[in-house]
Amino acid sequence: MQAGSFNILILTDFSIVSKAAVRWGYEWSRHPSSKVTLLHAYRLITQNNLGGDTAIEIKEQIIQENQTKYQMLQNEFNLDSVSSWDFRLELGFIHHVAAQVSKECHANLVIMGCDMMKQSVLSNDLFNIIQSLPIPILLVSSEQTDPVKTHTTDLIIPCQKDKFTKNPDLYIRRLSHADEKALLLYHHDTDPKQLLDSLHALSSKVANFN
Repeated sequence: MQAGSFNILILTDFSIVSKAAVRWGYEWSRHPSSKVTLLHAYRLITQNNLGGDTAIEIKEQIIQENQTKYQMLQNEFNLDSVSSWDFRLELGFIHHVAAQVSKECHANLVIMGCDMMKQSVLSNDLFNIIQSLPIPILLVSSEQTDPVKTHTTDLIIPCQKDKFTKNPDLYIRRLSHADEKALLLYHHDTDPKQLLDSLHALSSKVANFN
């Protein structure tokens, strides 16, 4: 962790599910020592229905449409009031792009939304992201609709990445029936308490600013 800073990477596809992650990141981004990077990865091969005649035209249309989605997100969450936000729109597979961008922005934490009602929560994308990123990942329930105000660490269940990937349904069921609204996935050689203490400090100071 860089001295005096806390860097957060949020993965988004601009869905309702990923908005839950944006809510958490927004609250922490109001602290002056934090910086948030919002990342959306896209692939040209999955965008055949956009009507572009060439790859360049398709790419330009994708960029324009996603910039518009980001502007809508800015308006919804009043992101203009927070100077510590950055938007990255990158071509490639999400786990490859997230791994690269997390290094570039020196991320201490990745946040992403998760639909707890899906029969198979551990999708290929999520599995690849967990395997590709050595830093902790916060999986936020899409059912978390209210903005997080204070004491966010009370809403988080720590869980080792290896244990989660072996039996994700166990932890998802626990999450869906508990007061907690997020899973903190960490590597076995990481101290989750240190990260939770950092997040708690951000939450407490943000609360004092209100």
